[in-house]
Amino acid sequence: MIDIQRQLELSRVENQTLRQQVTGLAHRLDHLQQGGVHSGSSPRGGNSTHHGIIPGVSVLNSSLVTAHQLAIPLAAPERFAGDPQKLNIFLTQCRLHFLCRPAAFPTQESRVDFVLSYLTRDAALWSIPLVSGDHPMLYQFDQFEHELRRIFDRRTVTQSVDNELLELRQGNRDLLSYLAHFNRLVVESDWPEAKRASVFYRGLRDDLKDMLSQVVNRPTECDALIDLVLQLDHHLTECKGERRRSEVKASIPSDRSGISTGNGSSEPMQIGAVRPPLSKLEKEKRRQGN
Repeated sequence: MIDIQRQLELSRVENQTLRQQVTGLAHRLDHLQQGGVHSGSSPRGGNSTHHGIIPGVSVLNSSLVTAHQLAIPLAAPERFAGDPQKLNIFLTQCRLHFLCRPAAFPTQESRVDFVLSYLTRDAALWSIPLVSGDHPMLYQFDQFEHELRRIFDRRTVTQSVDNELLELRQGNRDLLSYLAHFNRLVVESDWPEAKRASVFYRGLRDDLKDMLSQVVNRPTECDALIDLVLQLDHHLTECKGERRRSEVKASIPSDRSGISTGNGSSEPMQIGAVRPPLSKLEKEKRRQGN
């Protein structure tokens, strides 16, 4: 047991030392790249540098990128063609790469270059003048992202987040679908907690509002209100299912042994019994006897 603990402790120290070395190399690379751009020439052109990286440092950069890629395998972002509804997903996937592989993106420019490499169709056409003109925003990722959102974000093209939240309604959707849409908009808004709760309540279906009206102390915090509505929706679903089972059970006859004769009595069912057609003589005889 002591030997195992000693080995674990040695492994922990080695891992910590390795992390410190990688961090130090990343800082060193960042420092070298910041000083590696020649004045009087564009960082995106010339033979001496490429994207701010000094010749001779590329081996170090490659080793760091490879180490991070092996440690955290990530799927490549889906190419962005300009669809406004896919912009947030695309940028989130890109930021995940920046977060998990910091050594691969030591500069603002490297992040912009990464996003540019995944633009296609309309989005790629938009980026051509920026790259051709060596626009300053290509060296500041925040400015580049802001401009990308300004052009392709559907809310800046159609309506603001506030207006979309105010118009959001559950309608015929299930509660989880409505909640997912609501949370996506709330993340990008700066509304206070009480106002979020009010908007969430207003968008609910009428049957959920009726159940909430019977709650004495309704929560004012948005998260607490959502938890309560989830419980009520679950209860409502169970009641509907129980009512449906009861209706099906009531529609099935309780006495399966016979059939009604019209006067309250029943007679045994004769499965497969077939009466032959009446002859003319029999029909006339029954008419005369009423």
